[in-house]
Order: sequence, then structure tokens, then C-alpha cells
Amino acid sequence: MARLFRTLVIFGGFVAVVGAAFYPIYFRPLLLPEEYSECPEQGRGAGRACRAPGPL
Repeated sequence: MARLFRTLVIFGGFVAVVGAAFYPIYFRPLLLPEEYSECPEQGRGAGRACRAPGPL
């Protein structure tokens, strides 16, 4: 029984470390899209990504 518990603790710790590493990379931008939007509404003006291309 102790061996199974130790294996579960090690595996659970590994999953927790991987989850903690992926949270700021993947999940936080999904939960807060306004913070990670490509075009900021304030700041030093509209960036290149915010401008629409002109007529061709």
C-alpha cells in the first residue's frame, strides 16, 4: 500500500509541476484575452498589427 501511495505522490507531483509550467504559457492568455490582445487601446499609439492594410 505504501508503494502505491508513493507512486501516486510522485506522479501527482510531476503533473502539478507540468501544470504550473503551462499555466502562464497557455491557460492564462485563454482566461484573460483582453490582457493579451494584440492591439492595445492605450499606450504609444496603434502598432503595425492594428493597422488595416490599404487598398491594393
